[in-house]
Amino acid sequence: MTARLALIDTNAIVAVVIETERHHPAARDFLLRWLDDGKRFLLPDLVFVETMNLLRSRFAPAVAINVGQELRSNRGYIAVRSEPPIERDSWAIFQRYQDKSWSYTDCHLLALARSLQVPRVFTFDHHFQQMPEVERVP
Repeated sequence: MTARLALIDTNAIVAVVIETERHHPAARDFLLRWLDDGKRFLLPDLVFVETMNLLRSRFAPAVAINVGQELRSNRGYIAVRSEPPIERDSWAIFQRYQDKSWSYTDCHLLALARSLQVPRVFTFDHHFQQMPEVERVP
């Protein structure tokens, strides 16, 4: 079952929807292939919040709302709520890896990958190359 799932990161969502983003072609192609194969993305609530804030501030409220509606209504995305054990693990990872420039959201995705046993993260963020137990896709 987990082979049909991948966590999704903010920068992947932005790359898919914003045509001027550097990774737009690769992001769009990967997303379409993934969903066409019947696979799904796990969308953590922290990633959703971060994406909405970024799209609203960098582009426009309407862009954020349109993307948010798609993410919430498309069956290709499964919302994942932050539960206390995951939050504790995220905070522990954030504190442990002070030598890295990982954001709290990066740490949260790592905690989810471990907990849910879903090692793939759809992202273009180079920080995930520093996490040996996570496979950055595409």
